[in-house]
Amino acid sequence: MHCPYTQRRVLKLYKFGSIEQFCSRTAIRPLPTYASQRVSGSDRIIDQRWAIRRKLGDNISDLFGEPWKPKRMHWRTFERYAERDAELAERENGYLLRLIGRLQRYE
Repeated sequence: MHCPYTQRRVLKLYKFGSIEQFCSRTAIRPLPTYASQRVSGSDRIIDQRWAIRRKLGDNISDLFGEPWKPKRMHWRTFERYAERDAELAERENGYLLRLIGRLQRYE
Protein backbone atom coordinates (compact mmCIF):
# COMPACT_ATOMS: atom_id res chain seq x y z
CA MET A 1 0.00 0.00 0.00
CA HIS A 2 1.03 3.57 -0.46
CA CYS A 3 0.17 6.49 1.78
CA PRO A 4 -1.92 9.02 -0.21
CA TYR A 5 -0.17 11.93 1.52
CA THR A 6 3.50 10.91 1.51
CA GLN A 7 3.43 8.40 -1.39
CA ARG A 8 5.59 6.06 0.68
CA ARG A 9 5.10 2.31 0.89
CA VAL A 10 3.62 1.34 4.25
CA LEU A 11 2.28 -1.79 5.90
CA LYS A 12 -0.66 -0.12 7.62
CA LEU A 13 -2.86 2.86 6.96
CA TYR A 14 -4.65 4.60 9.82
CA LYS A 15 -7.79 6.72 9.96
CA PHE A 16 -7.56 9.70 12.27
CA GLY A 17 -10.56 11.80 13.19
CA SER A 18 -9.29 15.07 11.73
CA ILE A 19 -8.28 13.60 8.34
CA GLU A 20 -10.68 12.44 5.65
CA GLN A 21 -8.50 9.68 4.15
CA PHE A 22 -6.49 6.78 5.51
CA CYS A 23 -2.79 7.60 5.84
CA SER A 24 0.45 6.47 7.47
CA ARG A 25 1.33 7.54 11.01
CA THR A 26 4.26 9.62 9.78
CA ALA A 27 1.97 11.76 7.60
CA ILE A 28 0.32 13.32 10.64
CA ARG A 29 1.89 16.38 12.26
CA PRO A 30 2.40 16.51 15.17
CA LEU A 31 3.03 12.78 15.33
CA PRO A 32 0.21 10.92 17.09
CA THR A 33 1.08 9.33 20.41
CA TYR A 34 -0.18 6.31 22.26
CA ALA A 35 -1.91 6.77 25.61
CA SER A 36 0.98 5.06 27.41
CA GLN A 37 3.36 7.72 26.08
CA ARG A 38 1.36 10.49 27.73
CA VAL A 39 1.46 9.04 31.26
CA SER A 40 3.57 10.93 33.79
CA GLY A 41 6.35 9.32 35.81
CA SER A 42 4.43 8.96 39.06
CA ASP A 43 1.34 7.56 37.32
CA ARG A 44 3.52 5.03 35.51
CA ILE A 45 4.96 3.90 38.85
CA ILE A 46 1.49 3.52 40.36
CA ASP A 47 0.36 1.49 37.32
CA GLN A 48 3.38 -0.80 37.71
CA ARG A 49 2.65 -1.30 41.41
CA TRP A 50 -0.97 -2.21 40.66
CA ALA A 51 0.23 -4.66 37.99
CA ILE A 52 2.38 -6.38 40.63
CA ARG A 53 -0.58 -6.53 43.01
CA ARG A 54 -2.76 -8.08 40.29
CA LYS A 55 -0.09 -10.72 39.64
CA LEU A 56 -0.23 -11.52 43.33
CA GLY A 57 -4.00 -11.83 43.13
CA ASP A 58 -4.51 -8.86 45.44
CA ASN A 59 -7.49 -6.87 44.17
CA ILE A 60 -8.80 -5.50 47.46
CA SER A 61 -5.90 -3.87 49.33
CA ASP A 62 -4.36 -0.46 48.83
CA LEU A 63 -0.81 0.46 47.87
CA PHE A 64 0.06 1.65 51.40
CA GLY A 65 0.32 -1.78 52.98
CA GLU A 66 2.64 -4.67 52.29
CA PRO A 67 1.62 -7.16 49.61
CA TRP A 68 0.42 -10.55 50.83
CA LYS A 69 1.54 -13.92 49.53
CA PRO A 70 -1.13 -15.95 47.76
CA LYS A 71 -1.47 -19.67 48.30
CA ARG A 72 0.66 -21.94 46.13
CA MET A 73 3.08 -19.19 45.10
CA HIS A 74 6.74 -19.93 45.71
CA TRP A 75 8.34 -17.75 48.35
CA ARG A 76 11.15 -16.85 45.97
CA THR A 77 8.67 -15.53 43.40
CA PHE A 78 6.74 -13.62 46.05
CA GLU A 79 9.92 -12.06 47.45
CA ARG A 80 10.92 -10.92 43.96
CA TYR A 81 7.53 -9.22 43.47
CA ALA A 82 7.62 -7.70 46.98
CA GLU A 83 11.15 -6.37 46.39
CA ARG A 84 10.10 -4.76 43.10
CA ASP A 85 7.05 -3.25 44.81
CA ALA A 86 9.29 -1.77 47.53
CA GLU A 87 11.62 -0.27 44.89
CA LEU A 88 8.69 1.32 43.09
CA ALA A 89 7.27 2.64 46.39
CA GLU A 90 10.63 4.30 47.11
CA ARG A 91 10.66 5.93 43.67
CA GLU A 92 7.07 7.07 44.15
CA ASN A 93 8.03 8.68 47.48
CA GLY A 94 10.75 10.61 45.68
CA TYR A 95 8.19 12.00 43.21
CA LEU A 96 5.86 12.96 46.05
CA LEU A 97 8.63 14.73 47.99
CA ARG A 98 9.60 16.74 44.91
CA LEU A 99 5.95 17.67 44.37
CA ILE A 100 5.59 18.82 47.98
CA GLY A 101 8.78 20.85 47.63
CA ARG A 102 7.42 22.59 44.52
CA LEU A 103 4.10 23.31 46.23
CA GLN A 104 5.87 24.84 49.24
CA ARG A 105 7.70 27.31 46.99
CA TYR A 106 4.37 28.80 45.91
CA GLU A 107 3.19 29.54 49.46
